Amino acid sequence: IDIYGLQDELTPDVADRDITVHRVFDIKEDIPEAMKGSAYARTLRDEITSLISYAVGCMFGRYSLDVEGLAYAGGDWDPGKYKTYQPDLDNIIPICDDDYFEDDITGRFVKWVEVVYGAETLEENLAFVASALGGKGAPREVIREYFLSGFYPDHLKTYQKRPIYWLFDSGKKNGFKALIYLHRYQPDLLARVRTDYVHEQQERYRTQLTHLADELEGASSAQRVKLLKRQKKLQDQALELQKYEEKVRPSYRHRPGRWRQAQLRPLSALPPKKTAFWRISASWAARRPSGSWWKSTPGIRMENNAPSPIWRPISCSPPFPRPCTSRP
Repeated sequence: IDIYGLQDELTPDVADRDITVHRVFDIKEDIPEAMKGSAYARTLRDEITSLISYAVGCMFGRYSLDVEGLAYAGGDWDPGKYKTYQPDLDNIIPICDDDYFEDDITGRFVKWVEVVYGAETLEENLAFVASALGGKGAPREVIREYFLSGFYPDHLKTYQKRPIYWLFDSGKKNGFKALIYLHRYQPDLLARVRTDYVHEQQERYRTQLTHLADELEGASSAQRVKLLKRQKKLQDQALELQKYEEKVRPSYRHRPGRWRQAQLRPLSALPPKKTAFWRISASWAARRPSGSWWKSTPGIRMENNAPSPIWRPISCSPPFPRPCTSRP
């Protein structure tokens, strides 16, 4: 500045919000006024949700602990890239409010933390993650609640409402939820979701309700209140899932010459404007050619007959840095 005589035009002082280096604060209230609104001011919760997003990517095979950057975003699947941590085989990861499935997303995340950071510090690391997320209860329950209600809104925000993980959602009662990875979509995926997960979940609800009915017969007054509350919740979830089961039932109506147009309709029971997941109609899925179909730009037809926007899945994003070994 002095050499070129620009003292009257430039200043060596740079505002904190203009410095393009991430700074991490414990909570939002710790962010100084000068940095508020900056994309480089992050909180501990932001970092932990990014770590969880990276872990979910490992669960689906998008990332690998053995490969730098993207491991899979379409093309030929290479199982040799996944030695330290194995991704989900069927590309369907359920999100449950209890341990109904072996490959439930909460259990998979716990396993991922154990593999990355070691079994010796597993409980300490889970407590650290839960503390950053906030919430009440045991660490696993806090993490489970985040996956149920917080993960997908954060994912939509990160990918600007163009998600790479799509959500099956039966509704507000959390009767059934599951994630799939867009780039691993297969024509029979909807059928597998229905037979391997929705029907299995219905059977688990029936079994739990039968056990509760037996327990209620010999329960005390105090126990009955708790058991009846649990019974009502399961009945509501079972009813919601029964209605939802028909929505994921494939409908093979052939529409010649229209395979290029993916007719997507909301799977969620929520109103269309609040729906996060869109399904590919079975007619299009059955007729699409093999290969990297996501590279095309199919149209979208919404349930409420709104004007068709254009769906352009994001092909890649900067991966989360390799985690350190000292803390999550």
